[in-house]
Amino acid sequence: MNAPSQPLVTVATAVYNGEDFLPECAESVFCQTYSNWRYYIVDNCSTDRTPEIGREIASRDPRVHFERREDFVDVNESYSRAFAAVDPDASYVKVVDADDWLYPECLERMVALAESEPTVGLVSAYRLNEARGPTMVDLVNLPYTQSTTDGRDIIARSLANPVSLLGPPSGLLWRADLVRARQPFFDAKFRHADDDANFWTLMQSRYGLVHQVLTYSRGHGSSETSLSDRLGAYAPERLRMIIRYGPQVLSKDAYQDLLRVRIADYLAFQRQQFIWWHLKRHVRPAWREEVRARREFHRQEVELMAEEAPDDPQVQRMVRIARVLLR
Repeated sequence: MNAPSQPLVTVATAVYNGEDFLPECAESVFCQTYSNWRYYIVDNCSTDRTPEIGREIASRDPRVHFERREDFVDVNESYSRAFAAVDPDASYVKVVDADDWLYPECLERMVALAESEPTVGLVSAYRLNEARGPTMVDLVNLPYTQSTTDGRDIIARSLANPVSLLGPPSGLLWRADLVRARQPFFDAKFRHADDDANFWTLMQSRYGLVHQVLTYSRGHGSSETSLSDRLGAYAPERLRMIIRYGPQVLSKDAYQDLLRVRIADYLAFQRQQFIWWHLKRHVRPAWREEVRARREFHRQEVELMAEEAPDDPQVQRMVRIARVLLR
């Protein structure tokens, strides 16, 4: 396709202190075989050389725009700023994190799949991933003979799977009208707001997978990931995803069975934490502060579960027990 006939893609990078990797990330956008894109780099009050690098990158191509924010926000709000930059005439939105990069055919292949089936609202592809041990190819979730499926099927499979089938934002392309329809696109009530946004998108549309490695995820790990791990955020948020989406994508029996298993797992985790906390609560103050932060996070998560499933006896019983363990 020539550029005038190509749908416009908004590419966005939300970055904080990304001087080590931002140049390589941006270069991967410049090297795309697909040419009708606009690239927005949104700096979240970085304290390193990110602003200088971002401005230099923007000076190289009129399709690149650099925006410096002077107030620091959390990662979800930073993503929301990037999504807010979506061009009004854009057909698609592509995120690439500052420490990741895209293979040259990424936009071309993803847009081609979306254009071939207009009901597809979210497109993924295989990923080269260094995040967990040796480099591996992952996000392979459809047979090679199948490129699309019902979005609700992917949600149902994801809820039952301990590992995300969709991966982080860098591996995905969204249809822009769906992004515009939900603002902010990332729900601030979730730390893993990308999972919730992806599930919401798939409730409205089909899912597409390009059977090719199109993105690269660096393996150094982020401070946000480390904080989520320290808080133990994944377990309660996965349970909340089941509560929010399970009744809509699973049979009644399958939903109740999955909910029962995840509640049992979560309460076992909280009982273990309760014993651990009370045995070791006299250790150094810095450690105590971290544990208090963890417990406060889980208290908030439990109250959100109580609000989101007020009529579910399983959830309400779990909430009562968890409140006791988290006192």
